[in-house]
Amino acid sequence: MTENLQKLMGDHKLIGDHNYMQYASEAVLTEEDVLGRDVQWQKLCDLGQLSPPQFNLITKYDRAKLLSDRGSLLEKDSEVYCQIFMTLLSRLQQDDSLQYVLTLVEEVLKDKPERALYFYKLKDSQKDSGTPELPFGPLFSLLGRRQDWYINSKTCSIITLFLMQFPAVSKENTEFIFRWFIEQLKKESDRDKAIAVISLQTLLRRDKYRIIFAQEGGVNMLVNIARITNSETDEQPNFQLLYQTVFCIWCLSFNESIRKTLMTSSELVVNLCEILRNVPITKVIRLSIATLRNVLNLGKNNEMMIGCGVLKTFENLKKKQWGDEDIEADLDFLYQKLEETYAELSTFDVYKSELLSEKLDWTPSHRTERFWRENAVKFEDEDFQCLRILKNIVSYSRSSRAIAVACWDIGEFVRFHPRGKTIAQFLKLKDAVMENLNHPDVEVRKEALLTLQKLMVVHWEYLTQ
Repeated sequence: MTENLQKLMGDHKLIGDHNYMQYASEAVLTEEDVLGRDVQWQKLCDLGQLSPPQFNLITKYDRAKLLSDRGSLLEKDSEVYCQIFMTLLSRLQQDDSLQYVLTLVEEVLKDKPERALYFYKLKDSQKDSGTPELPFGPLFSLLGRRQDWYINSKTCSIITLFLMQFPAVSKENTEFIFRWFIEQLKKESDRDKAIAVISLQTLLRRDKYRIIFAQEGGVNMLVNIARITNSETDEQPNFQLLYQTVFCIWCLSFNESIRKTLMTSSELVVNLCEILRNVPITKVIRLSIATLRNVLNLGKNNEMMIGCGVLKTFENLKKKQWGDEDIEADLDFLYQKLEETYAELSTFDVYKSELLSEKLDWTPSHRTERFWRENAVKFEDEDFQCLRILKNIVSYSRSSRAIAVACWDIGEFVRFHPRGKTIAQFLKLKDAVMENLNHPDVEVRKEALLTLQKLMVVHWEYLTQ
């Protein structure tokens, strides 16, 4: 497995994902709106938030309408201008003024990211009274006390540029921002999550930041976001956020330690397989396949992929004309390796892999009496693990098909295991099944009723004739 950073960075810029403002439609506010304001610098000077020399310099900078002219002014008097910007970010209280200054800083840094080094030099300068430690202090303060989405997004963008350009960043500062990112990932709003995810798309290209993010517990947060909304509802996932999240997971998968310790969970594999089955967007498919390839042969990942039915998904994807060598190569590689794994698995191994994925469907083993005769006793293994998973699916799954199949499997276990009813009573399987007698899905109601018949009647099959 090799990491093509040049392509990673090139595709990232080409697609245009390094842009927080794609999520700003709800707020309407744009960078053009912000820069079109008339900031009352004289008033700020009168209030003591700017010294007269700083007032003269910032008004000169503000009058330079071309970005190239502003960049030249910054490069000519970099220390003074950087100090002015940080002083303003520390002292300003009005959101509109803060938005303006943050936009000025971000645009000149995005134009030439190496200009961030001018701000780096502030760490050795004598700070003004009341100004937090430079250069991160004023920015961290904004994140800590502001709820304005625009301010947070621009602040994060600048911090990200700093982290990517600075030759060294203290452990304290790095941990602060990554912990803040993780708190954002916990938010309900996609826009709030996006602030963190967009920064992480850039930062997780660096292995040192992957390690810090993983140590702070961020991997599981991303895996939780990279899921398809319940397919039985009309609600669609946010495909842009989904792509950006999978991009971050893909970046993380290039770290060997993270792969081996944090990327063997069933949730990651199940989510990626569900994405491949349901999302029609090429860039999402490409990254999902690439990530699956990176986590192949780890723990039970191969069996989990097979259990999710991904071989059938790969067969369908291989029929398409992608015009993308990476997709085609990864599909061929994954399909070949998983077929080899499949050939080595017993029928029960295949069933258990599907069960562990919790994505049950009417695959042949469920309906085959021979399977249940030969394998019913294996359901006792590992403290009845398979039965406990079936009970969990029946009680908590959002998939009607999975619940129906799980009910059927419980019934077949009871039917073919010599102590099936006793074990079912011990695990309280009947209670879980009964909860679905009034399920809105007719298939679930049917299978729940049939399973209850198997649990309660000796010759249950006569009741269905």
